[in-house]
Amino acid sequence: LDGTPVIDVDRGGKITWHGPGQLVGYPIQKLPRPVDVVAHVRRLEDALIRTAADFGVETSRVEGRSGVWVLGDPVEQRQALGGLSLDFDPRLQDEEFDPRLNGPEYAPSNAGQRREDRKLAAIGIRVAKGVTMHGFALNVNPDNTWFDRIVP
Repeated sequence: LDGTPVIDVDRGGKITWHGPGQLVGYPIQKLPRPVDVVAHVRRLEDALIRTAADFGVETSRVEGRSGVWVLGDPVEQRQALGGLSLDFDPRLQDEEFDPRLNGPEYAPSNAGQRREDRKLAAIGIRVAKGVTMHGFALNVNPDNTWFDRIVP
């Protein structure tokens, strides 16, 4: 509707956006036999995690999600009446407490344990005849206003 090109490609992963401020890499290589696509994705993640560390950015994998993430800050524990420990603020509405109710899906490992994780690098590949295609997008200094145009 706004002139943004949408291109359908045959690769793993979901919808992604590429634009100014991203370093996009499409390593094309023949994988050793037996072909292990997950191991290849993990190697890409490792390389991106090490690269971020070289620039002083602490990143991690998130269980159940591909890519490289900057983990959200821990949610402070609150004491409830009777000495019970709560991992949420009881004054918040459901959609304020649990971002999964109002935004992107979160891995179970982040269900109320920390603030929103931020994706630093996305990975989406395809393998045909043992050869990789597509790759990663590392967010270096992207213009995030483009995401305002995306309706999930």
